[in-house]
Amino acid sequence: MVVIADTSPLNYLVLVDVVDIPSWIELAPSTHLAIDPDLAELDAGERAAIALALTDHPCALLLIDDLKAREVAAKRQISTVGTLGILRDAAALGLVDLPTVFGRLRQTTFRAAPELLSDLLRQDAARRTDKKQASLPLANPRTGFQQVRAADCICPR
Repeated sequence: MVVIADTSPLNYLVLVDVVDIPSWIELAPSTHLAIDPDLAELDAGERAAIALALTDHPCALLLIDDLKAREVAAKRQISTVGTLGILRDAAALGLVDLPTVFGRLRQTTFRAAPELLSDLLRQDAARRTDKKQASLPLANPRTGFQQVRAADCICPR
């Protein structure tokens, strides 16, 4: 899979010690790209990242944080993910501790709605709780009765 990134998300992932920029990253000069005049409201990096995705990699995932740039990319059917999405997914895979990483992220100039960060932390806590509950034995050793979890009771609507 090809991932095209604006530099801002990469910057923040490095600042919070989540990634080191590997040597296999290919830097693509944006001088040969035809920049759509409709992208003029975006900054140069966002314009170049979107143009690169449109020109060379139509199936690429675009790593970009700016909301306006993500909306522009979505209108052009480019899949996007931002810094918070990368961190959320890394936490779900057990690669990072989301509360710790968000603490580090708050020490930077990264901007996000506090409600969004709180929601992601709540979802992460629920996921971790569900994961712990999923690992519980189904039979109660004392009574021999089977324990039923809410996730086991899926009812059609």
